[in-house]
Amino acid sequence: REPAALAEPAALEKLPVAEWTPLIAPGSMPDAYRPTVWDVVVRDALEFATSGERGVVAPEDVFELAADSPALGTADEFLAWKPEDDPAVADRESPLLETVRLYRDLLAFHRGDQDRTAFLAADLDRILWAAGAAVGDGLAERKEVALEAFIERADTHETAALARFQLAEMVREAGDLVEARAIAAKGAEAHPKSPGGTLCRNLIAEIEAKSLAVQTERTWAAPWPVVRLTARNLDKAHVRIVKADWLARVAAGKPQWQWLDRALAASKAKWKRFWPSRR
Repeated sequence: REPAALAEPAALEKLPVAEWTPLIAPGSMPDAYRPTVWDVVVRDALEFATSGERGVVAPEDVFELAADSPALGTADEFLAWKPEDDPAVADRESPLLETVRLYRDLLAFHRGDQDRTAFLAADLDRILWAAGAAVGDGLAERKEVALEAFIERADTHETAALARFQLAEMVREAGDLVEARAIAAKGAEAHPKSPGGTLCRNLIAEIEAKSLAVQTERTWAAPWPVVRLTARNLDKAHVRIVKADWLARVAAGKPQWQWLDRALAASKAKWKRFWPSRR
């Protein structure tokens, strides 16, 4: 059921959220992203609608968000789209339809704002929600196109850095770390002090982080397994393999590999940096 506050939004739309901090806990984003009390109420309603809680069994003809729908289109295309008016839609109680309506109301409310922050933030959130809720072929490509189009619309606004972070994450997950870093670097350089710029810098740090991993089978027998060394952002990697007297260890009651200790080495001093003391 729609919250009573959403039924009569006029009063809440005029209340700056900054004046209600004793009752509304400040978030991590600047107030410009949620400038009024009405924004906070709508965002809470969106959180509930997108949680998947229906309270009833889903109907047979459940409404689905298609990848090629205006949900992932431009802001103008999305604002003009009213799937709840489509007579072919039988699932009138769908949380997806409620979410579409709430985002449409949010975008329409902020469409004429002089400060574009709230409008662009809502538009980007709409794209990210739709990309996670939609189904169908070509969804990843559709999300990428939508993010690129948003970056172009946002232009020099700091929300472009948030979109670049999301796009860089997509590219990183696809395996192209070089391109992902380049995308994130643009966001970090253009808006270094913005929330999106911070996320872009953090992503760059993760991509540039040094890592080293050794992988092989736990139990060895002929034919002998391969030892795989995986390194990232390292110029060199030094590996030493030590032969253990396994029969002697079994006889000593230490058959598990986790029980390796400095007793394996002939000289404790030689192995001090490999097997540090434990307390």
